Amino acid sequence: MWKVAGIAVGAVACVIIASSWAPPSPRRPERSDAMTQDVELAQDAELAQDAELRAMEREMDGFVPGVFSKPELARYNGEEGSPGLYVAIVGRVYDVSGQGDEHYGPGGGYSFFAGIDGSAGFISGDFSAAGLHDQLDHLEPEQVVALFGWVQDTYEAKYRRVGVLAGTFYDSNGSPTSALTSLESRYREGLSFKAKRAALAEEFPGCDSKWTQTEGGQVSCTVHPTTKAKRYPRMVTVDNDRCGCALKASLADKRLKRFPKCATKEDDTCPT
Repeated sequence: MWKVAGIAVGAVACVIIASSWAPPSPRRPERSDAMTQDVELAQDAELAQDAELRAMEREMDGFVPGVFSKPELARYNGEEGSPGLYVAIVGRVYDVSGQGDEHYGPGGGYSFFAGIDGSAGFISGDFSAAGLHDQLDHLEPEQVVALFGWVQDTYEAKYRRVGVLAGTFYDSNGSPTSALTSLESRYREGLSFKAKRAALAEEFPGCDSKWTQTEGGQVSCTVHPTTKAKRYPRMVTVDNDRCGCALKASLADKRLKRFPKCATKEDDTCPT
């Protein structure tokens, strides 16, 4: 029998139960008025998603997880004789048995995720033994946002969290490590980038493009859908030099650059 011991997971007080412990029945609490208010008060994409994270953490109140070592988690691979079918991502352990059997169970298309934390593979697409790991220092902020999208939209939404994995993101007591703090910081940075790119996409929507063997590549802009004002193709330098359509009043904007092969500064079609 394991001894009962108090641990902290995030900001939540948790308890480890004896070895005979079975995870509690699935429970998704109704969102409280306070949680809803957090999201409704957020005025842009960054704040809205951050509020959703805080709301999700409050749903953890009363949650009783276990702390798994890597050898313990490895037993939950769904093979015959194993105690279950678990998957870990960013150190959070989920019971994916039942609806996830065909995907994560033996012979399933994602069986390589069973019994491990293969977080890096969700972004790299490398599902080899070398690619399935939880060392994420190399991820850019926007890649971290994509990874947390998997956490929230798939695992938190569809499966039951049963504990945390001791190692990279949680220690042996279930407390968050500096690696998790760093990852969450990059997540927020990525949300900021995402919000700024969304604003740029609205200000300078994408160009139309075509390629022919005789004329090569071209980019062009249609008129503004509401005002019918003419728009001009420009390179948006703060967004990887993508082509954006700008109104005449914006042509002097320092974030924009004319395509080198444009005949004049007011062409609505430019060779690339």
